[in-house]
Amino acid sequence: MWTVANLILSIPRWSRADREAVTSTCSNALEMLPHDHVSRYLAYMLAEAQALGRDFKGLKETGGRFSMSFNSRREKSEFFPEWQVYLTDLLPPAIEAVNAGNSQPAKRTFYTLWLRRLQRSLTPENPRRLVVIILRIVLALIILAYYAASLFH
Repeated sequence: MWTVANLILSIPRWSRADREAVTSTCSNALEMLPHDHVSRYLAYMLAEAQALGRDFKGLKETGGRFSMSFNSRREKSEFFPEWQVYLTDLLPPAIEAVNAGNSQPAKRTFYTLWLRRLQRSLTPENPRRLVVIILRIVLALIILAYYAASLFH
């Protein structure tokens, strides 16, 4: 599972393909491999990918299949990067809300997760990623402006 966790850490989750890769990899690892000190982390990564993709049905299933991961406290011996510990506070309430049939808190979680991922990627340690994101935003704005201008002519 340690190798799978290292693979998951390297996937950025910005695109649908990335989130699907995280979802399938975590699901397969949690189903086929013996659980160890990394299994809680993989369950959270699976839930995060589903929440980012607004897969509330999948989030509900994950919360049910791995309820012990979401309902118990994280032990110090378990693998969980410090910069992702916020997920232990954010995802369990979203899973509970989805289980209760209320997707509104899960939608708020979706926006919070995207903002946290964006915030993490905009750190000064990674200036190349910052430049790429700014260029993508500028390109999207240019395309939107062109599209809006074509609608009014």
